Amino acid sequence: FITYYDESSELMEKLNHRLKRLSAFICHKIVEQQANEVKSIKTTTFALSLGDVIRKGYYIEPNYKILSGDMSQDQSLSDVCDLYSDDVDNRIMIRGDPGIGKSTLLIKLFLDHADYCLKQKRNRIPFYLSLRGLGGQYQFNINQYITNCFRDYLKKQIYPCFCEDEIYPVFYIDGFDEFVEPASQVDLSHIAKSEIFSSPFIATSRKRFAEEKLDSDSSTFASRIRILIELEEWEITRSWDYIEKFCKLHNNEG
Repeated sequence: FITYYDESSELMEKLNHRLKRLSAFICHKIVEQQANEVKSIKTTTFALSLGDVIRKGYYIEPNYKILSGDMSQDQSLSDVCDLYSDDVDNRIMIRGDPGIGKSTLLIKLFLDHADYCLKQKRNRIPFYLSLRGLGGQYQFNINQYITNCFRDYLKKQIYPCFCEDEIYPVFYIDGFDEFVEPASQVDLSHIAKSEIFSSPFIATSRKRFAEEKLDSDSSTFASRIRILIELEEWEITRSWDYIEKFCKLHNNEG
């Protein structure tokens, strides 16, 4: 069929509208690249990548307890941290001791959401953000983040008709404590009001930092967190279960 327009301005308006609707499609390309990047991260387990650990069944969900928030402890950790649905606006902090598995859990949650988003062609878009080494002047502005993603993952300038209103971003943020630790309370207050931390998010932090900074009544950022989760150390029996599972899977691969 042929569509006629009386004015060129009407044609341009229609074209711009159609091009804006491609914003989610292009974000899917970014998410795909981010997913591939985090999958390739090497672990200390026989030099397996995180993608191998998760895809081949080595991953075991850690024990946890909910310190605050209206969620049931009976649910799996994946269900507690489910940010897929459009009506879920949770902001979640996962804390724990160094090496307990916060980053691996966060990446697992991001990859699960990314897989769902890409298969279902959703405009609720999961983005991964590591704060390690970014520097204290990072602004947590969504448009700047997207601009950086175009540059880093697509090797292009931001799409001219890109429209933030066409997407609903969800952020998976690693190393919050390593970024914020040198910052003052004023900085925390500024971060709490930023665009990224006003969106649904899951962030990780070392337990000591969270106890010292985020548990304080004077912390504006703490009021942003709707669910606070603490990862717990494995019991001996759970550790042996993991070792047995790992050896079985590894031998089967061999």
